[in-house]
Amino acid sequence: MIQIENLKELDPFIRRAVGAIRYITLHWTAADYDAVNYNAYHIVISGAGAIYLNRELERAGAHTWRRNTANVGVAIACCGGRPPNIWADGTVADWGDYPPTDEQVEVMAQVVAYLAVGLGVPAENIRDHHYWAEMDGYGSDRIDIMALPQEPGNGRDIILGKARWYAGQWGVTL
Repeated sequence: MIQIENLKELDPFIRRAVGAIRYITLHWTAADYDAVNYNAYHIVISGAGAIYLNRELERAGAHTWRRNTANVGVAIACCGGRPPNIWADGTVADWGDYPPTDEQVEVMAQVVAYLAVGLGVPAENIRDHHYWAEMDGYGSDRIDIMALPQEPGNGRDIILGKARWYAGQWGVTL
């Protein structure tokens, strides 16, 4: 596990993975804010917004059943303890003990933008775990990132909108 202090520290890992990655999948860990050492995910973001690289980007993780090949898993360390209560339509009844923090949402958007631009992953290939679970039929209980407490709407769309904004600030289009 490597703590990433600056997004540019991801550059050597991105260079080695260019051409090998087609998707980025958004997750939460279903743990507390400091549980960042999850080898299943490539990158985990702590509750305070610290970034941790847990595996080489081109090495398949174990974050999304049947969808790990050519797929980078980016997770925020949250939603553990008493889990969130999110209905199938995305309505949140209760965010539980460790809801996603503002820092995590912003840093996830920055990381996603940086990875997508560097790896050449198009916006339509940035998905959340819930999307893959529904597509592959293994359950609507995989609710990660279908909602966020920071604003109403689909969590993936919120992260993607912020990622596009960050990419634009860097002078590139996502």
